[in-house]
Amino acid sequence: IAAGATMAAVVILVSSKLPATGSMSAGELALTLTAKVFAGAITYTLAIIALWLLRGRPDGLEKKLFSMLQTARASS
Repeated sequence: IAAGATMAAVVILVSSKLPATGSMSAGELALTLTAKVFAGAITYTLAIIALWLLRGRPDGLEKKLFSMLQTARASS
């Protein structure tokens, strides 16, 4: 939730700095959308990484599932 909220805040901030879309051409609209998507994607990725680091780099779900599979294989 924190990463999503951070991303939303940055996209809103970027949107407020860009010109109004009312009189833009299709190319300008595409460029504006691209800027917002890029800002959101970068912000979300950095927020997820920051939160992961703040939590002490815990193992992810894939690591836990792999460990469970190894344990199940070893016991059969």
